[in-house]
Amino acid sequence: MVLSVFSALLLLSACADSLTAVNERGGERIRTQRAIWEAQQLHSYVFETRRVCFCAFVGWLEVSVAGGTVQHVTALEEEDVPAWATADYPTVDELFDILEEAVVQDAAQIEVTWHASMGYPESFYIDYSKNVADEELGHDIRSLDPSN
Repeated sequence: MVLSVFSALLLLSACADSLTAVNERGGERIRTQRAIWEAQQLHSYVFETRRVCFCAFVGWLEVSVAGGTVQHVTALEEEDVPAWATADYPTVDELFDILEEAVVQDAAQIEVTWHASMGYPESFYIDYSKNVADEELGHDIRSLDPSN
């Protein structure tokens, strides 16, 4: 009995270390990928993105960035999208900020798929707390077109 309790505690502590290590390694990987992205020196580009969350609007949008700032957001799938639904969409740099903040907040789960050559996150999913519903956040990115 004592041996089985000890084994269970050992297993639980190993799992806890594993979860922490994932976030720590995630932070290092995010910094590495950001360096690859920054090496592209892209300050003007267009990309398509959608939020993956419990949100009012989650359709695909085209985001135009110039000088490192979002200039225009256009809905691609629906014609009558209210202006508030396209406000506050992040640049790629700001997506990195979201990921880094999730590491700082010790999010329960951070999954990222990276663009092989340009380094930006093609998709990510963050679950900030396993015990809270509908606080998850994700983004998908496709068709990033440099326009320097």
